[in-house]
Amino acid sequence: MVSDKFKQYVAEGRKTAVRVYLQNYLAVDENFRQFDEALEYAKKHGINPFVPHDGKTFKSQSEWNKAYLQEVLGDMRANFSQERIEFLRKLMPYVVGNTQVVAKKASAKSRNRNVSQSSIQNEKPGTFEKLGKEFGKGIDMLVMAAKKFRKKNGF
Repeated sequence: MVSDKFKQYVAEGRKTAVRVYLQNYLAVDENFRQFDEALEYAKKHGINPFVPHDGKTFKSQSEWNKAYLQEVLGDMRANFSQERIEFLRKLMPYVVGNTQVVAKKASAKSRNRNVSQSSIQNEKPGTFEKLGKEFGKGIDMLVMAAKKFRKKNGF
């Protein structure tokens, strides 16, 4: 189900916020159902959240692990490309499986969340690149929030 806040950001044409929400959906649904539904909603309403791929190549399957998944998710924050999403569709199930959320020991500070939220609130050209760098640092908080969301909603 697409959240009302996501719908609001789509209606306002706020691509940065749409990208962040799409990334959040990935953290709570490794099967991509919520992500796909939200992406389809955005596209139907004229928002294409993707940017051109930065050309970074992906590792072979023999090198896939949780640390690499974290790296790719961090890269996605700075370069939300269709190629990276398609790669994550293969990487996430391989590394995480069907019942786990990507996990890393919590060490992020609340300031990362505040930076992310303020960046979303005041979106300007170049904001996504700055947000990607800061938000990547706060992935642990995102994972913890995803666990709470999943538990609360029976996932």
